[in-house]
Amino acid sequence: LHYLAGGGHGGRGGNASSGAQGGTTYGSSNAPSLPGSGGGGGYPVDYDGFPPGAWGGAGGGMIRIQATRQEGVTVNGTLSANGGVGGGIYYGGGGAGGAIRIDCGTFSGVGIIRADGGAPKTAAAGGGGGGGRIAIRRHYGRDTFAGTYSVVPNSSGFQNADTGTVVIADVFVAGTQFIIQ
Repeated sequence: LHYLAGGGHGGRGGNASSGAQGGTTYGSSNAPSLPGSGGGGGYPVDYDGFPPGAWGGAGGGMIRIQATRQEGVTVNGTLSANGGVGGGIYYGGGGAGGAIRIDCGTFSGVGIIRADGGAPKTAAAGGGGGGGRIAIRRHYGRDTFAGTYSVVPNSSGFQNADTGTVVIADVFVAGTQFIIQ
């Protein structure tokens, strides 16, 4: 059967048992601005009596929060830009994790920030999605965040995808925007 590979972003997507290669890494780890790529899809014909059709899991989206250097950002809930699960009868690959970027004066909270890879439609045959990218850019080290970051790849596929990136950096922050795509 023609299983399809996982999407890549911060980490490479997993290969499928059919030989389909996972998506590659791309984008900036320090200032992510791109969503994750979708998993492999598009198996167009009937194969051994199985109906046609497969679609890759959607890539995770992009979340961007920008506050001035005097303003703080507190995350006590969950910010999620996870990749989607592959679809179709058996074939679709998992989508890659997306991107989360926060620019702020102070950063605090106890929440969860994640951009994880999605699962393939068929575990152990399709490719899982790679992890996404997270960047927290705060004004000169003012950070008391005690929550968790997650950019794990999906490991249920034929070949494990790769972990994404998390960057915590000190920067000069200016401007005020709140962008969710």
